[in-house]
Amino acid sequence: MLFGVLAAYAGAGPGEILMVVGISMTFSAVVPGGYIAWELRQGRVASMDVRDRTRRRRPLLATVASYLTAAAVLSLLPVPGHVLLSWLMVCYGFNTGLTVLVTRYWKISIHALAIAGVPSVLWFMAYGFGEAAVFPGLLPLAGLSAMCIPPVAWARVRLRHHTPTQVIAGTLGGLVLPLAELWLLHAAGLLAFP
Repeated sequence: MLFGVLAAYAGAGPGEILMVVGISMTFSAVVPGGYIAWELRQGRVASMDVRDRTRRRRPLLATVASYLTAAAVLSLLPVPGHVLLSWLMVCYGFNTGLTVLVTRYWKISIHALAIAGVPSVLWFMAYGFGEAAVFPGLLPLAGLSAMCIPPVAWARVRLRHHTPTQVIAGTLGGLVLPLAELWLLHAAGLLAFP
């Protein structure tokens, strides 16, 4: 839904927003979830949650490929904000690639990483360019989405899928990585205001 919100704030119309949401959901949820379901059917993973750290590499690499495909598709859309949306999907792919490396040695919480990235992006789009507020209306959404972090973190620990340290690391990664990446893209002149 984040991509639809950003498209709306960039000036996209209702049909364009639905197209952006459809594309982003397809490549960030349906395709990766479908790949994990296929891995489950093949007996390569024990559950859709892929709790075994050593079995996460292939699903994560499939997710990276899906994100990068989405970035290419979004870059070609004639909708307001398509450059931002495309680069944001590249950031998601890059961060998932980093997760592949970390997961070789340690089971970081991908759920915490993902949920913490949403308020980070929203905050950046509101104020992160270091100029006057771009989309100040996004700040309440950033606050609301930040309120989702504690329940997700608690659930991951309560279900014993992660330790508190793994959840904290995922949360910090989700908060810091998008801010740093979007700032670098803007500083390099690759990302302008939508």
